[in-house]
Amino acid sequence: MKLRTKMLVLCAIACFAFGIAGCGEKGSAEKAGKKIDKAAESARDAIHDATK
Repeated sequence: MKLRTKMLVLCAIACFAFGIAGCGEKGSAEKAGKKIDKAAESARDAIHDATK
């Protein structure tokens, strides 16, 4: 294989490995986002129940 092809394959593998490693743990922003989603759902349900 040519050096250029080897470097391209190496970069692709590195990007894939870093992508997998980055998805392992949930960060604080993702946790906060889930809490906001739950709060919005609760508010929507409360409004829906109040307007019945």
